[in-house]
Amino acid sequence: MEWYGRCLLGHWKAFAILAGLLSIVALTGLTKLRFDDEPREIFKQSDEDFALLEEYFEQFGADDNNIILVLHGNLFTPEFSRALRGFVNEARKSSSVVSVLSILDVPGPGNSTLLPPPEADPVLFEEAKSVALDHPFATGHLVSASGATILVTLELVEDGPQTISKIRPIYEELQLLKNRWFEGLPFGASFAGSVAVRVETLSGVRNEFFQITALGALIAMLVAFVLFRSPATTLIVSAGPGLAVFWTLGLMGWLGMNIEGISTPLPAIVFVVAFANSVHLMIDIRRSRRLGQSAPEASRNAVAHLGMACMLTSLTTTIGFASLIMAETDSVQRFGLATAAGSVLGLLSNLTVVPLLASTMNRPARRPPEKRPRKDQPQGLLAALARLTTALSLPLTLLALGLTAILVWSATQLKSDIVWTETLPSDSEVTRAMNRADQEFGGIMRVPIIVTWDRSTSLGSPQMLKLLDELETLIEANPTFGPSLSILNFLPENIRSLPPPALEQATSLIPWEVSQRLLRTDLRRTIITLRLPNTGVAATRPALRQLQKDLASLQARYPEFSLHVTGSAVIAAENMSNVIRDLVRSLSFASITVFLVLTIALRSLTLGLLSIIPNAFPLLFNAGLLYHLDKPLQISSVLTFSICLGIAVDDTIHFLIRFLRERREGADVRLALMRSFETVGLALLITTAVVSSAFLAAMTSSMPGIAFFGALACSAMIAALVGDLVFLPALLDRFVGKAERTEQSNKRRKRGMKL
Repeated sequence: MEWYGRCLLGHWKAFAILAGLLSIVALTGLTKLRFDDEPREIFKQSDEDFALLEEYFEQFGADDNNIILVLHGNLFTPEFSRALRGFVNEARKSSSVVSVLSILDVPGPGNSTLLPPPEADPVLFEEAKSVALDHPFATGHLVSASGATILVTLELVEDGPQTISKIRPIYEELQLLKNRWFEGLPFGASFAGSVAVRVETLSGVRNEFFQITALGALIAMLVAFVLFRSPATTLIVSAGPGLAVFWTLGLMGWLGMNIEGISTPLPAIVFVVAFANSVHLMIDIRRSRRLGQSAPEASRNAVAHLGMACMLTSLTTTIGFASLIMAETDSVQRFGLATAAGSVLGLLSNLTVVPLLASTMNRPARRPPEKRPRKDQPQGLLAALARLTTALSLPLTLLALGLTAILVWSATQLKSDIVWTETLPSDSEVTRAMNRADQEFGGIMRVPIIVTWDRSTSLGSPQMLKLLDELETLIEANPTFGPSLSILNFLPENIRSLPPPALEQATSLIPWEVSQRLLRTDLRRTIITLRLPNTGVAATRPALRQLQKDLASLQARYPEFSLHVTGSAVIAAENMSNVIRDLVRSLSFASITVFLVLTIALRSLTLGLLSIIPNAFPLLFNAGLLYHLDKPLQISSVLTFSICLGIAVDDTIHFLIRFLRERREGADVRLALMRSFETVGLALLITTAVVSSAFLAAMTSSMPGIAFFGALACSAMIAALVGDLVFLPALLDRFVGKAERTEQSNKRRKRGMKL
């Protein structure tokens, strides 16, 4: 590091040109970066379940590519009939819509539809409502049991990856169409379904991402300016981390990676991890300047003093994020690669840009104070805190161990959960529509059961009808599921008694929009779908697992059939839980890696073991907070753990390296702790204040996921500060200091005995 510092300041022009060239390359890559997402990519895995889902999509159409219009109020009226017919007719003309399924597709008297035309007698509308509530297809699927809610399902064209940038214009076009026909009428009309949730969520995340990032950066800069009391210092401290984010995003653009839903916090993570090292470098430079060193000399010495600590923090953080490559989900692998690259680029920018810029500061160095012996006790608030911490080292050590044990237990009680509308405001139009559909229909998400028969049987065989009937009975017996839909809904009892060939002919009466989703006689397959409420994976998983056991039992009794549960709601829920598991596993791996790296780098098993509690404390504190608030593990909360670990490890490494440096210069444990407080403690306080203030901006978000992410990040920063400025010094004094004091006491006793 001493050699690098001399080389950097001795050939500063070459390094400045190199940094400029890298920035130009990054700028070019940034023009290729897109804020886009293909929702299926986040839960895509190379396994049999996902392969079956893709096969189902290919044969029966995707079940996650629809928009559902939820209509509620007094609906069986001429006014509603006119609006619904106008909306459906125009939607069917759209080149982006494959099919539209509504109550207009339910046959009524003669050749007319069940819902009378607008000019019909009002009495006919009341009769139509009564018929709809008894119709085996309409009720529970298109019309709620109360008759107050009607669903209209619009299946969209799928001609390639369904990215948000592709489906957003379609969604907005249908929004305009909905408003044109239903706005101002005496009943509600709102969109729901997978497409609506995705578009509203990711559009909101994208919009608020830029707003909150700008607000957070502004607040952080103001806080940094107040603490440093120097515009130049504030800009220099922010330049290294800011450039790291810029280079990382540029690299992602060159690699063809997009800012996806899971990678939205990536810039914040890269900035926070790099910012900690930047502050430590600047504090060291300012201290050297106060001792009379020139700006270049102070910058060079800062690299020599802290370069190794910065490299260790970068190494541990990089390994931790790189461990995500072992994840089963492609999106998590990409996130891990990008954040690992950002950690490396943060190291390069901090050890290049910060010293170079600081070396140009023209502020005259202060007159060096008279040198005083290093054995003098440091003074000031931080030194007083150090004395208090060491004086209370025993109770603080017991508190750290006890609290850690309790938090570990709390962490083991957490369960992962996914609620599809968790990132949307609770009062948003889509959330209200989803909740209404859950209440009125038992759920809006569809779960298909694929029934395949072999060549020894046929669609109209008695075994097929009996199997479908038993399946419907199983579904009805489970209160978690909503009504099921199969070909039985279109086959009255008198038709079911027909011979198999005639029965197969009767299936031609099923409306085309429904038939294509339920039956493929050429593949010897039919579908029975059930409805699943948006109550979260944790609430619905037991029912789905029981259903799978029941299907296995049925298949054993009907060997000529095979039964499989699939659907995007099921596969996505399981695989999203796997995403959370991958993130947690990577954090566990990173924690072990940090312990090993610190043990090897510091050449001390004792220091490696003592570093575990301050490193783990912010993660465990947030886990305990989630448990206390009765919150499940979700992707947004797990991502904050990455920030927890990154900040905690950075602070711990800087504190321990400074502590060892003071020890090498002859200080005893308590004096070394006080001097470490005096130097590193200030940097930790500044880092916590600036970064926490930036995350406060996220708490202003209207999206619960982003606001909660900001709150957890702030709590993690405070917990990391407590871990490194309270628990770590207490542990060092209790275990290292006590051993030193015991050894010194023994030496004095031996000298006394000799005398």
